[in-house]
Amino acid sequence: MRLYLGALIKSKLPDQYTQVSYYLAISNGTNEPNDRLLRKFHFDFAPPAVDRLKPHPKLHIQYAGGLPPALLERQFSDTHLKHMDPWFSEPRIPSAPICLALLLHLAFQEFRDETTHRFAARAEWRNVVKVNERFMLRNFHECCLKVLDGKQEEGKLLFDMFYGE
Repeated sequence: MRLYLGALIKSKLPDQYTQVSYYLAISNGTNEPNDRLLRKFHFDFAPPAVDRLKPHPKLHIQYAGGLPPALLERQFSDTHLKHMDPWFSEPRIPSAPICLALLLHLAFQEFRDETTHRFAARAEWRNVVKVNERFMLRNFHECCLKVLDGKQEEGKLLFDMFYGE
């Protein structure tokens, strides 16, 4: 098995991101042309667009979806991708924000071997994860609690927050 991690970050200004996307893909790990992509998930931050006909959660996870350039360069054959229907982008499942450090830690947990287990257990790495958890997740969960506790505008749903309404 072979694991691929990647990122795409677009911005208009230094602090104004128009898209942040991380992906995790798994192939059977054989050499080309027999390498077969088994799964691909991506985690997006995509602010609501005024001109978008179909709204989607600004923070979401998708299964498959389009392939990023780095995976296209691997030249997976169409027959090795067809089962994933990469053209199909629904559903977009609302999610918590993620960053590269949290995605790496997720990969270390899900695809554990002796090396990743030792690395993920190191105090230095755990501190990196803790800092990123605080930075990425604290405000998000506080906002969720405000909605759930009714401390936002009357009748606001958690889905309204996810969809930017």
